Amino acid sequence: MNVISLPENGRCKRPFGHIGLIVCLLLFFFSSCNSSSGEQQDDCPYDPPTAVFPEGNPQVAEHQFRLDGQVGSEQVVFANGIELELIQSGCTDVRQEFRFRFPKPDTDFGPEGWLDLTVAQFNYMGSIDFSLQPFQEWARAMSQVGADFKLGEPVEVGPGFYVRIDRILSSDHSLLLVELFQNEPG
Repeated sequence: MNVISLPENGRCKRPFGHIGLIVCLLLFFFSSCNSSSGEQQDDCPYDPPTAVFPEGNPQVAEHQFRLDGQVGSEQVVFANGIELELIQSGCTDVRQEFRFRFPKPDTDFGPEGWLDLTVAQFNYMGSIDFSLQPFQEWARAMSQVGADFKLGEPVEVGPGFYVRIDRILSSDHSLLLVELFQNEPG
């Protein structure tokens, strides 16, 4: 697992608007893709993805990581019972897709409710280990999208950084889908 370097106080400062946020997001994005282990594709500037979540953390009840070329798939069950599948992919356009599985809610609580749930999940992930604190920066960025947010549509949270939030409801569970990526979606 790559260790993410943060300022001494453990927080990313934003002295020039979004510049501090972007630096933190870049560090986090590329730390999960730029590793010295694994086989690198000839045409890819980055090594294959590595696991994001640390082994042995008491907040991570179960953990598996699989690598297939430039695609990493991480299965996590947190101590609070929430299940996550994290898929990391990309060479020139890095992409991380988070699939959170929850027991089915009584109702679909609307776009704002799904955004609030996303922010809560990213804050939770950022609180379980120092190396995961950049998730809290993503949470802060997502909490500021406001009226620009629509389920299933990408929204820019910083120059060149996007998030797309959606959900899938089934009879026994719900999936919260969160995609983080760089460059404008095609």
